[in-house]
Amino acid sequence: MSEKTTKVKLQDIPEAGSQEWTVYSFKLLAAKYLRNDGFKLYHPIIREKEHGHIYHTHNGKTGTPNDKCAPVGGHFHECHYDQKTGDFTVGPPMRIVKKHIRGTMKVVSRVEPVKYKRVIGGGAKCR
Repeated sequence: MSEKTTKVKLQDIPEAGSQEWTVYSFKLLAAKYLRNDGFKLYHPIIREKEHGHIYHTHNGKTGTPNDKCAPVGGHFHECHYDQKTGDFTVGPPMRIVKKHIRGTMKVVSRVEPVKYKRVIGGGAKCR
């Protein structure tokens, strides 16, 4: 994990005034994940790929603290950086799922962990 520090000033947002804060940027270590490169439902083409995430402790425009890293490969991780102790924790892979309610246009989104299950044909399918 590498670390980069940036000082940000709010000058473009008039109601915020001239606040200043420090943004810590982290690059999470590269890890492997399973990706379905196939287009057919029951004939997946599963490939192992390497990926990495970027995490910023605060939003660069508003200054609000971030709790998630940038999404890569359809998932993200919940991250927490304690500035006093220097502890950095990363959670398991998560994704946002959107579901329609009873055929209406109302969409409910929720965060759930990424799960893999076996399907017909012996490949893994991301659920």
